[in-house]
Amino acid sequence: LVFNAFNYSGIGIARVGESGNWLKVNPALCKIIGYNQEELFNLAWQDITHPEDLDLDSKLAAQLFSGEIPSYEIEKRYYKKDGSIVWVLLTGSLVKDKSGKVLYAIAQLQDITSRKAAEQKLVSIINQKDRITAAVAHDLRNPISSIVALNQMYSSLENEDEREEISGLINEACYKSLDIIKDLLEISQLEDESFKLDSLKLDIVD
Repeated sequence: LVFNAFNYSGIGIARVGESGNWLKVNPALCKIIGYNQEELFNLAWQDITHPEDLDLDSKLAAQLFSGEIPSYEIEKRYYKKDGSIVWVLLTGSLVKDKSGKVLYAIAQLQDITSRKAAEQKLVSIINQKDRITAAVAHDLRNPISSIVALNQMYSSLENEDEREEISGLINEACYKSLDIIKDLLEISQLEDESFKLDSLKLDIVD
């Protein structure tokens, strides 16, 4: 039963020595990493670990074998045989004999490449949205500032022609502000699709 669970498990499982050498691997792990058993037996996990993940994984593995920690779980990257990168959720734990002597570590690997790609895409979308939102908010300052200034000017004018001209400029600035706000709401992807912002005709009244 143990043999069947090891070989037919849907996740990658391996016995790993303290130096990082692969002692035993199941078919799921070979599929995830892209190497066959014989190839992995001639490698250590450090050989195919992404450089940016090596220090943390090495530190945790050392703590595991020294008994400082009972187990650990990290997300890390391996280089597959074809040079591509696979993200895995790695869980490491120790196996000891009856006397307490460390025999090897058990590594369990789950392929999370698709999930990481989705996360990175989401981060990219959020960052892009934030940049666009900031730019739109910046553009909105100009027409609003114009409205404030023109309104103060309008209040001090007595000539009807001048007041009519200023009134037109205020309306123009209001329409521009409304267009920018619409763009901002579309970027925000409002969940309430029934919320609509329609253009309004604005008239300045004495």
